[in-house]
Amino acid sequence: MNTLKKVLIVDDSEPLHQIYKVTLKRYKCAIITALRREDGLKKLTENLDVNLILIDMKMPTSRMSGMDFIKKVKEQKAFKDIPIVVLSTSGKDDNLQDAIELGQGHLSKPFTSNEVHALIEKLFPLSKPDAKTLP
Repeated sequence: MNTLKKVLIVDDSEPLHQIYKVTLKRYKCAIITALRREDGLKKLTENLDVNLILIDMKMPTSRMSGMDFIKKVKEQKAFKDIPIVVLSTSGKDDNLQDAIELGQGHLSKPFTSNEVHALIEKLFPLSKPDAKTLP
């Protein structure tokens, strides 16, 4: 059985993908990235053992809205319990409060690595940064 945890990051910024990878490195997890929400859903179905999703709410490259992505994930029995962290540009995202309520966390861009770690520790209080498991 594979104990390595997986995080799916859905964001249209490749440079941000690298920042997420560096920020999450302390948790020794596998990072799966998608530049479009549609690709994120596909990668989720290819990786049924994803433990956490980070989703950017503003992605002009996607035809699907961030809210639609979250609803599609939560509608599927296999994925409904996966925590979703909503990433937004402060005060500029439609349906932000609804998305946060469907997910389990929120980060406003720009955010610091300390804010990411604090949120992960809140979602997964037993996680240890040096442990072999992600939150």
